[in-house]
Formats: sequence, C-alpha cells, structure tokens
Amino acid sequence: RAVTDSSGIASCIINKAMDSAEIQSFIIQPDINSFLEENLGEDDEVADMYIERIIALGFPSKEIMVEVIPPLFGFRFISESDLGKDPKFKGKLEVLSANFKNAFIDKSGAKFTNRKTKYQLQMKVDGYLSQSEASGAYFTRLTVLIKIIDINTAKEVFSIASKEIKGGSSTEIKSLQAAINKYNKDYNEDFIMKIIAFLEEK
Repeated sequence: RAVTDSSGIASCIINKAMDSAEIQSFIIQPDINSFLEENLGEDDEVADMYIERIIALGFPSKEIMVEVIPPLFGFRFISESDLGKDPKFKGKLEVLSANFKNAFIDKSGAKFTNRKTKYQLQMKVDGYLSQSEASGAYFTRLTVLIKIIDINTAKEVFSIASKEIKGGSSTEIKSLQAAINKYNKDYNEDFIMKIIAFLEEK
C-alpha cells in the first residue's frame, strides 16, 4: 500500500514477493474506500453514492512489470568430524549439502555465489559411527547445524540445529544413508521454511 504525493505519484518497495519468478506483474488500483473514509467521514449515504458512481465509471487499474532481485548468499559446508574426513563417507555428506542448497533455491528463489555477499549460509554436519558388539550392526549419529552469518559484522544472525539423528544398518555406508534419509524427512524442509521466515522479517 502506498500514498501518493502532491503530484499523484506513489512509490513503494515490495519486499515479500510470493513467487520466485524473476519477472512478475502486479495490478495497481486506487484504494477508494480509504479515500472516502478520509474525505467523507461516517456519512454512509454519501459514501454509497460515490461508490455507485465510481463503479459505473469503471475502476481504474494498471498492470506493471517488475524485475525481482533474488537474495544472494555465500555458502559454506563444514564437516570436521571423522565422517567428513573419510573419503568413503565424504561424498554422501556432500550430496546432503547439495540437496539442501537445491531445495533452498527451489523454495526461496535465492541464488548462491562465490562473490562477496551480505550473508553467508553455513551448514555444519557432525557425526560418528559405532558398531554394536551384540548384533554387529553399524549406527551413525548425525547432528546438522545451519547458520546465517552477516559478513559485514561477522556475527551470527540466525541458527537452527537438529537433534541427534540415528541411522542403523548392516554396513557403515547404509547406516550413514539411513541417518541422512531421516534428516531429509524430518528436518530439511522445516529448516528451509524457518530460514525463509527469518529472511522475510529482515
């Protein structure tokens, strides 16, 4: 909503576009009800007369095209645990990171870049493997922490973390994949929607 100046010109910033398309259109029309309330007060009969005449004349509107500038982020994936250092498991964790980025892009319309940006999105995955002496089964325990860092101040402005996610199977790789699957099912979309909600408040 915007108010015109003395020349009848209005300007506003649309900061919550509901679609990720880069080119969008909006319909703009006068707020007749506000105009009548401010100029006629509580005289309902006169207001009704004006509304009828305005409707009979036709309601003016204008379609405008806008270019939507998507939010830009830097991205850093961190996995300093033994799982992240082991080539046998590293690829699985990198796929987890890539899936998060792709889902975030799809939901938010954001883009990632290697250039300097206002915010950096960080995804940190910690985890370890253990083997049951009784059954011989392998168990993976993961925790996923996502942060947004303000690059200008180097301060953390947002963070969200999972509980410990447990995956078990007959092999190490399958137990890791089971834990990753649980993260994707229980946390990934929820984390993304909470990040988007945070950004919309900024």
